[in-house]
Order: sequence, then C-alpha cells, then structure tokens
Amino acid sequence: MAAVAVLGLTRGPALLHWLGIGLSRAASVSGQLRPSLIPYAVLGAAAVVLVIVMRRLGPRSRPRLLAGFVAVDLVVFTVLCVVAVGGSGVGQALIDKVVAAYPLAKQAVPELRMIVVTGPRIDPAKFPRSAGLELRGYVHRLYQHLCACDLAIVQGGLTTTMELTAAKRPFLYFPLGHHFEQNFHVRHRLARYGAGTCMDYLATDPDLIAARIAELAGKPVSYRDVETDGAARAARLIAELI
Repeated sequence: MAAVAVLGLTRGPALLHWLGIGLSRAASVSGQLRPSLIPYAVLGAAAVVLVIVMRRLGPRSRPRLLAGFVAVDLVVFTVLCVVAVGGSGVGQALIDKVVAAYPLAKQAVPELRMIVVTGPRIDPAKFPRSAGLELRGYVHRLYQHLCACDLAIVQGGLTTTMELTAAKRPFLYFPLGHHFEQNFHVRHRLARYGAGTCMDYLATDPDLIAARIAELAGKPVSYRDVETDGAARAARLIAELI
C-alpha cells in the first residue's frame, strides 16, 4: 500500500526514470518483459522510490507521506516552506510580503517549494504565481504539513506556534500589532521553549524574509520538549478533591 501511495504521489520525469529502472530490472530477470510482469515492475519501481524517500527524509518521512507531497518534494524540491495566516483576512499583508520574498529566497535556495494557505477570507487568485509556489485557500489537516515542513511562516497565534514547537520545526512568527496575547503571552511561552524566531512585521521587508528562509530552512532546532501529560496531571488534581 505504501508503494502504491508513493507511486500516486510521484509525478513528472522522476516517475518515468524510476519506473524505467523497475521495468529494466524486471526485463533483465525474465529475459523479456511479459505483460503479466508489468504490474509487479511498476510496484517495484514505486518501492524503490519509497526506500529513497525514507532514507533521504529520515524522521520526517512518515509526516511527509501522510501530508501527501513527499515524493514530489524529494525528487523535484527538497526544501518545503509552509505559510499560514489563520482564518481571518488580516493576514493578507503578511502574505504579500512573503510572496514577494519567494523569488529572492528561491535564488538562495533553488530547491525551495512554498505552500501558502490563505484561509477562507483571502482569495488565493489575488497573488502572483511562480514555479514552486502554491497558494491554497484550504489545506485539510494542515498540522500534517506543519509537521513535515523545513520552515513555517505564521502569525503569532498560540495553537499554530505550539504545534510547530511540539513538532520541533523551525519557524518565523509575526505577532499582530497591538495584540496583547500574541505579543506578550505567546511570545513569553515560546521563549520558555526556546522556539521560533519572532519577527516585527513593520520592520521586515521581503529581502529580510528571504534571508531568514535561507538561514533557517531545514536547520536542526533544540526546543524544549512540549509536555504531554496534561490530562494525567489534571486527573490527579481532580482526584485530590474527591
């Protein structure tokens, strides 16, 4: 099943290349490639792709497979940046800067692919298109993309930033101006984990965003582990009162 999934996710010349390897190996074994062997050769080629994916991506292999773009990223793009601004329209200005930064970042990181999730109130068609840049209004199970990315660019909301912290992914975050929670509470909490790079929207231009992408994408992080025993701790506290 995994091999079939990778086969379905792989597109373009890379797929033909690896299918050619699988077919040629099947032919060399049998002396000639009989029609009955073609399904096995195709599955074998897909399995080759899967093995390379697992070796190249290491710990992020499973989240990238689940997110549904692993083979494309492996063969054509090796650096994935995910941009998300939540469900309101206030993030359009940030997307404008990030989209403007993309060609500059692409020059510094030729393998870069960027997925920008605009949310329901911002029309993806408003923004210019470039090779390797995708703009989507909605991504199902966005957290899987965040877990699999090499870098994320987000606003300062607690949920998204803590998901990235728990997944130990590098990220830039832009707190909304005059937003108390994002500028104080969220920033303080992220600092406790040593997570993320806080950016000032007004002081940031596309050149700086591109430089940060080139600097941080795919770099290892040393965040403090996010606690996972909250339910057990709450149960103990409640039990003491019963």
